[in-house]
Amino acid sequence: MEKEKKIHFITLGQIDSTNEWAKRNASSFSPEDLTCILATSQTAGKGRWAKNWQSCEGDLFASFCLFTKRKDLIPHYGQVLAVATIKVLKQHFVDAQMKWPNDLYAEEKKLGGILTESISFKENPFMIIGIGLNVNMEEKEASLIDQPATSLFLVTKKKSEVHELFVNIAHAFHQELLLLEEKGFGFFVDFCNDHLYAKGKQVTFTLKEKTHQGLCLCITAEGKLQVQLSSGEIMEISSGEVNCLRNLNQGSQ
Repeated sequence: MEKEKKIHFITLGQIDSTNEWAKRNASSFSPEDLTCILATSQTAGKGRWAKNWQSCEGDLFASFCLFTKRKDLIPHYGQVLAVATIKVLKQHFVDAQMKWPNDLYAEEKKLGGILTESISFKENPFMIIGIGLNVNMEEKEASLIDQPATSLFLVTKKKSEVHELFVNIAHAFHQELLLLEEKGFGFFVDFCNDHLYAKGKQVTFTLKEKTHQGLCLCITAEGKLQVQLSSGEIMEISSGEVNCLRNLNQGSQ
């Protein structure tokens, strides 16, 4: 078992993105720490497939960074951050769901997204798990996003203190990392499936430039998504293979 990591916090002003800042400064991070970076705003935030991330001041832009010897856990760090975030949001009376593989949803709208990146550094992989979370975004700002979006404020009608939320997520993620290392991702599967967006509904996804449609079944112990096609065939999709996943009942998202 790896030595338990300490939590180190870094708070920044406006930067390009917390993930990019982490890459540039990785050499200064302690290999023994979970380094947690928060920025007040981003000018070049991005999601998967290099999509731009709408950044509004008053929302949460953070990255959680660690060196790991457990290459088998690399596919699961982002999923476990989602678990930790969902648990913290419950304390704010927000019932969030995980839209596999990397989004957080509430009330059928996008609440946040997670981007996991890794680079080889000091012999062991350096993991950067970035999260963008709509916290105090108002309706006017949400309407400018190219898909249905919401925020903690729009759900609860209350403003939230971003730094406090960041610290709570960091501590929750730290605890979940200990469980991930000790018990493996299988320990989290039931929670993930209990909070899986579009479970039991028809979805489409793009795989190798071909669009498929099927019934969203579950997340497996390996972190893959099981979808049953109309032919009855069950496909297991890994996060790196999916370009689009949308809930047909809600139209284009």
